[in-house]
Amino acid sequence: MNEHALPTFYANILYELSIKPNDAERYLSNLQMVLKTIQEHPKLETVLYSPLIGHHEKQNIIKRLFGEELDPIVSAFLKKLLEMNRMNLLSRIVQKFSRRVRDEQGILDVKLVLAETADDRDKRALKTKISGAFGKQIDLYEELNRKIIGGMILMFSNNKMLDYSLKTRLNRLQESLERK
Repeated sequence: MNEHALPTFYANILYELSIKPNDAERYLSNLQMVLKTIQEHPKLETVLYSPLIGHHEKQNIIKRLFGEELDPIVSAFLKKLLEMNRMNLLSRIVQKFSRRVRDEQGILDVKLVLAETADDRDKRALKTKISGAFGKQIDLYEELNRKIIGGMILMFSNNKMLDYSLKTRLNRLQESLERK
């Protein structure tokens, strides 16, 4: 299996282990706590990601740091990642797992890229329109990027993108003129 597919593979395995309704959310919370701790301590990251340090030592570190805070399933999952020397995939696994949990909850994340800030009324209207089109609850995140000149770009967590930016329209017009 290639490196790009592994995070999704591991995230799906962990998701399938969630039996009770709140298991997946608890697992996600545990994973986010571990990831945040690792990211906040670069030396810990170096140790846990190093192939030169044995997985038993790494497991002991995780156990000392988190003890009983971790759900037994998450603890076993991390143990397996350490045994397989895949801890370096944790960030992407957490992203994929989070996406899966949110998908199952009927939530679609949408990044709205604009050249200038939109007013709240326009954002609410856009959320309502997108929600109606996808039949999901929408979490809208705004990002400013003056390079798009005007218009907007919608980037969806399901890997779809709609580009209504003025920059893209001008580029297409220029390409069309160059072909003639």
